[in-house]
Amino acid sequence: MATSTSANYNDRNEVTGWTTTVNDEPAIIRYRLPTNQRIVSDAYAQSGKAVMQCYLSTKSQWEICAK
Repeated sequence: MATSTSANYNDRNEVTGWTTTVNDEPAIIRYRLPTNQRIVSDAYAQSGKAVMQCYLSTKSQWEICAK
């Protein structure tokens, strides 16, 4: 598995967004609780509580997670 998150830039070299891929397929990042795998918000994940970071393929609909 190869994951990648790269910044997108405009003509003024300002970050305009992010592109995430897994094995060169478009993906989104989402967070899950390690105890029951429920999806939690970005704000919850940024609060310092234990979460798993997951990559969800938007093409194939599979997901890979890591603690």
